[in-house]
Amino acid sequence: MTSTHAVVSGLTLYPIKSCLAVAQPRVWVGEEGLQGDRRFMVVKPDGSFVTARTHPQLQTVSVELLPVGLRLQAPGLPAIGILSERFVGQAFQTQVWQDSFVAWTTHPDYDDWFSRLLGEPVHLLWVGQRSERYRAKLGQRVSFADGYPLLLIGEAALSDLNGRMAEPQRMSQFRPNLVFRGGAPFAEDGWRRIRVGEVEFLVAKPCSRCVMTTLDAQRGEYHPLKEPLATLATYRMGADGEIYFGQNLQPLNEGWIQLGDAVEVLETQAAPVYAPKPRLVVADAPPASGRHRVTVGETQLTVRGDATLLDQLEDAGLDWPYSCRSGFCGRCRRPLLSGSVTHQPATELAKHLESKGEVLPCCAYATGDLALAERR
Repeated sequence: MTSTHAVVSGLTLYPIKSCLAVAQPRVWVGEEGLQGDRRFMVVKPDGSFVTARTHPQLQTVSVELLPVGLRLQAPGLPAIGILSERFVGQAFQTQVWQDSFVAWTTHPDYDDWFSRLLGEPVHLLWVGQRSERYRAKLGQRVSFADGYPLLLIGEAALSDLNGRMAEPQRMSQFRPNLVFRGGAPFAEDGWRRIRVGEVEFLVAKPCSRCVMTTLDAQRGEYHPLKEPLATLATYRMGADGEIYFGQNLQPLNEGWIQLGDAVEVLETQAAPVYAPKPRLVVADAPPASGRHRVTVGETQLTVRGDATLLDQLEDAGLDWPYSCRSGFCGRCRRPLLSGSVTHQPATELAKHLESKGEVLPCCAYATGDLALAERR
């Protein structure tokens, strides 16, 4: 056991996936994560999940915990109570990334409220008293969280990031469940198993970050130069092209944790090595307006020149892979068969792919008619 002199300085729930946080002084940790965390999720009529990656308005929704549910507020909408006694409770097939499972309907009034917020038909689902989502990779049930039950970040890691930036970043941008104070920056990279309060946790893997970290929750808008991802990419990018900040946790037992609890390191591991890299973002001219034809296999659609290809391909119903949505990881890349695009912001990866005749739809804007390969 290693003494770290680290203590818990923040405990946070996100009752509705991608909506604003609720701070707590003390929380119960179960198999699925913190009690009350990510128990609700917004989905499209076909069951595909909706997050602030594509619908930043979700991060303008504030959440208050009630004894019988939640109270929500958002700019331009009347406040609404999400009351469990009104839930219709019909089984509804849905998914989070590659996991398909059954969740439960809430009420048409709640669907309508979120549909007005997002400007399209959606449903609000409840995960149920017991989640039906079992992740074989983890050997346990999980809520509507992206992949792991909890996220851990140290205050020193954020301080290190802010020391590299002119504009200070907030911890809330990274949406951790458990924040600790004390220890060196990124000390958590070298932890394998820890104890906090009554609970032991496996430090499962580093958390790869996406465009949500660049979102200004008050305005519901992304940072134009993809900060803080652009700065993190200079010193926290793995060989896989993903940008890592924070650690995913799996609880090994159930129990209470609270503010002020010591963080005891029970087992360590070799920390990943992230080689320094040059700054990747180059500010380009704003994308031009206009309409262009895009062909992907048998699919043809008309796109605007002032919106990213990825957003419009998804709007057209194409199931397109993505991760960071910021031009760093390359998950969405495709060969460009004809035509031209501009990448904004132009990352090092985007410039490299352009030289190979490929594009990154997440940050590519059409400058004329074009054709993309169906697959890489």
